[in-house]
Formats: sequence, structure tokens, C-alpha cells
Amino acid sequence: MSVLKRPIITEKTQKQSTKGQYAFEVEMTANKVEIAKAVEKMYGVTVSDVNTMRQIGRKKVKNDQNESFNGQDFDLQESNRKPSRR
Repeated sequence: MSVLKRPIITEKTQKQSTKGQYAFEVEMTANKVEIAKAVEKMYGVTVSDVNTMRQIGRKKVKNDQNESFNGQDFDLQESNRKPSRR
């Protein structure tokens, strides 16, 4: 299994690529030496420096209250209006 999972492509990394800096998502257990060797092997380049950071994902919360919300606007006539539940 490879140390490199996928390249990270965002506006920030696109700007950094003009300077010769690239971003990859890697295995959590990989160290800087392993990352440098994997990039050199895969792309045939010489790596001068490796910077790492850990980013912990957030839990996603599902809110069922507004699940069937529809984004249409309309007005009702006075005779068809229901009293407010507030």
C-alpha cells in the first residue's frame, strides 16, 4: 500500500504549486522520510523539504427537522391561511 493517498487540490495549493510546493493526503502513520521517498519514487523528482500537519475530521450532525424543506416562495389568500403554530 502506498503512503500517498491523493493530492489535495484547492485554491491555496494551486498558488503554492507555482512555487514548486505540492500537497498530498498521506497515511497517518507515515513519517517525513517515508513521504519524501514515496513522492520521489512516484514522480521522479528530488524532494528538498517536507512539512506535515494533522487535521482531525469533524463529526457530521444530521438535522432531521428541515429534511423535507422546499425552497419555493408563494403567497396564500386570506381564506386559505392557517393560524401560526408559534
